[in-house]
Amino acid sequence: PIVGEYREHARHPYVESLSPHYKGRISLTKASKKLKHGDTVEILITSQNTRGYIGELNNVISSGRGAKHAAESLITSFGIPVEWPKTVLDEISEISDVSDLESAKSSRRDLTSLSFITVDGKDAKDFDDALYAESLTDGWRLLVAIADVAHFVKADSELDKEALKRGNSVYLPDRVIPMLPQLLSTDLCSLRPKEERYSLVCDIEVSRSGEMKGFEFFEAKIQSAQRLTYEQLEVYLEENTTEEFVADILPSIGAMKDLLSSLLLERERRGALDFEPHEASLELAGDNLTALHPIKRLNSHRLVEEAMI
Repeated sequence: PIVGEYREHARHPYVESLSPHYKGRISLTKASKKLKHGDTVEILITSQNTRGYIGELNNVISSGRGAKHAAESLITSFGIPVEWPKTVLDEISEISDVSDLESAKSSRRDLTSLSFITVDGKDAKDFDDALYAESLTDGWRLLVAIADVAHFVKADSELDKEALKRGNSVYLPDRVIPMLPQLLSTDLCSLRPKEERYSLVCDIEVSRSGEMKGFEFFEAKIQSAQRLTYEQLEVYLEENTTEEFVADILPSIGAMKDLLSSLLLERERRGALDFEPHEASLELAGDNLTALHPIKRLNSHRLVEEAMI
């Protein structure tokens, strides 16, 4: 099947393909009184002539306008899976957050006493990574933690196969289609504040000049002290304002601010590329797009990028 937009031109109906594997028009054998110009439909190719393919209506995907119509059209045209197979749901039902977290306590380093923070966009629903830093006499200690998905998703399991098939989560203005079911993507594998979570940690020692002196990877258990947005952290980096922060994180973000200055100097010394992508966020009012807002790259973005690198 090919997914596209239904159009009429001088009583000659056709579909303009939206499918990535074919770009072009498909003539329809007959017009349909059920369809309106702009509807998203699924077409089956039945024949072709000198002007191209000819098809017939198989299914109406979405009718109307707005964000919902656009999202459903895109999802269907790219064949993005929205439903979870029963085999995946069966595996998910066997995962218990309490028993799972209790069972591996002894095999992980307990870092729940450290004041990690997560830094994400204001609309983020899942928090994949967390940071912690402290000052040393000759530099800094930086801990970068990412959610330990591998603890819950075993190699070659049905979850693993479905995640591989999806490849990534898909973010649209009005919804997210996750790579992993919500129990994992927005709960057990999301480093939510004040909740114990499993993570893979890289413990890095950085010199005063911004050079990495050593590092170690290990599995750990952490507890984020606060969830920050990039804008909140930026106010601190630029103005040293701390009124929105819990007291526990102040020494850590103070160390991060000093560390960032050294990392950026080191980046400049080694001639690393610095990208300035032009991105925009979409503002919706109900189902309608009302504005496009340019996303400004902040020092808080750079801090998280440098830590990840």
